Amino acid sequence: MKTLILHPLDQSTDFLLPIHDEFDNSTVIRSSDFDTDIPEEIKTHDSIIAMGHGSPSGLFSVGQFHSGRTFVLDQRETEILRSKSKNIFIWCYAYEFANKYKIPCFCTNMFISEVPEAYYMELKQVSALMVEESNTCFVRELSSCIHLPIEEIKDCLMKSEYAKLSQKNPVAAFNFERFHLVNLN
Repeated sequence: MKTLILHPLDQSTDFLLPIHDEFDNSTVIRSSDFDTDIPEEIKTHDSIIAMGHGSPSGLFSVGQFHSGRTFVLDQRETEILRSKSKNIFIWCYAYEFANKYKIPCFCTNMFISEVPEAYYMELKQVSALMVEESNTCFVRELSSCIHLPIEEIKDCLMKSEYAKLSQKNPVAAFNFERFHLVNLN
């Protein structure tokens, strides 16, 4: 299975980098330093993993792509994404994006990966250490589940060390409640 990993360059999402190492047959695109046709890349891969910062409209390009697009992945790619055997979307409000466009996937909704996001979500007693602990544990546990079929990833995470961490870490608790499976009919 050929996997495409879309992960725009952004230091604040570098905690997700270990996921890149989980796939032998993958293409990782972090910027458009070379001439990249993202829709064409999506077409030629079996599974898509898209990570970084985003909104209900898609995965932000974070100024890393020469196309001038605000999003590296948005409604223009939805038809292609619906045909993929496996989609995993890790960005804020990826669930709203996938649900609106009926893209089968495992995804997150609002996901706290930085202290300002915790404050924005009104978690006031959050430290940088809590966020780092949540990020590190999440990536480690997702990496251990990521090769499963998408309908099993959420179950795997529900039984993971991240589930245990969510009992004592408010950031992990917030994120843990926002894992979703979309349109797996």
